[in-house]
Amino acid sequence: MDHVIAETFFIAGDGDKLPAEMITVPSCHACDSGRGDGGPRDFHLDEDYVKIVIVTRLGMDGHPVARKLVPKAVRAYENSPKLAAAVLGRSEERVLLSEVRGILHPVVARTMNVEIERVWRVIRKIVRGLHFKNRGIPLTHRATIDVWEDLSQERLHELMALMHCPWYGWESGVFLYKFMGIAGHPESSVWLMVFYERYAILAVANGPVTPRVMLPHL
Repeated sequence: MDHVIAETFFIAGDGDKLPAEMITVPSCHACDSGRGDGGPRDFHLDEDYVKIVIVTRLGMDGHPVARKLVPKAVRAYENSPKLAAAVLGRSEERVLLSEVRGILHPVVARTMNVEIERVWRVIRKIVRGLHFKNRGIPLTHRATIDVWEDLSQERLHELMALMHCPWYGWESGVFLYKFMGIAGHPESSVWLMVFYERYAILAVANGPVTPRVMLPHL
C-alpha cells in the first residue's frame, strides 16, 4: 500500500501523529520502490522537496502544521548546500504588501528558484492515487495529467464556483481536495487541491482515447 499524500507533509518532529485515516492505495513493486513513473529519483525525495518549497513560502506560516515544519525545512537547507544553492542561490529581495487587520504593510520577501517538474511529478502521483481511490479504476500510463500550480485566490474561487462538489481531506487543513469526474469517460477528471489552506493547485487528467477536458481561461 502507498500513501497518496506522503507522511512528510504532516510530520514536523517526534511526537507528531499522522491522521487516523490516511489515504492509501494498492501499489506495485516499482511504485513501492519510488520509481513507478520512471522518474530520475525516488519519490520521497521529490515529496520532501515539494514540502520544503511550500512551507517556506511567504505567508505559509499562518497554518499551524506548516509553521511547525519550517524549522525542519531550514535544517534541510543547512544540511544540503546543494539544495540551498538550487532554491536560494539566485534569490532576490522583493518588497510586497501584506494585509494585517485591514491595513497594508510592506514586507521584505525573497524569491525562490523552484524546479517545477519536481512539483508536477508529485502532484501527478497524488492525482493518480486520488483517481483510483475516488473513481475505482487506475489511470493508465498513457493518461496525461496537466498541472497548474500556485493559483491566485481569485482563480481558486472561480474554480470552486464551477465545481459543485464537497471538499475532502483532513480537518487540520494540511491537504484538501475536490474533484469532478467526466460522465462516460472514466479516465478523465478534474482535481482542485489545496495544501495548508493556502497553496492551491489544479490538475486535469485525460485518458488516451477520451476528449480533452477544457476549463475556461486555462
